[in-house]
Amino acid sequence: MDYYTEFYQRGFEHLISLPEQGLIEFSADLFAGTPAEVGILVYATDQAHLKTQMMPRLEQALTEIDRLVLGLGNLQADLAQIYLYQQRLGLHFYSHEINNEFTAIFKYQQQWQFVGYGDVFEA
Repeated sequence: MDYYTEFYQRGFEHLISLPEQGLIEFSADLFAGTPAEVGILVYATDQAHLKTQMMPRLEQALTEIDRLVLGLGNLQADLAQIYLYQQRLGLHFYSHEINNEFTAIFKYQQQWQFVGYGDVFEA
């Protein structure tokens, strides 16, 4: 899917201040109203941090989502949310078979590398 183009057609729709963490959550819903709907949540300290540090990383990640999901194997799950926090990318899935959610964590080291399943904020 073309997550990159869809994001640039929509842009960020919401922001939530998280003063306890010193962050702002920027979010958008891609492919809204379709079975492929995916939420994006990006965490930055301010607009400048978003623009200079997080947006280049987000742009690069959005072009690789399909490859990253494919690399995880046959998950029997739907991608529901994409998280970007510091140098970590979280792909959050809803399982087809049981009432289960899980997040695949990737770290950026010249490319996105899978590091395991867990919480993007604690990886």
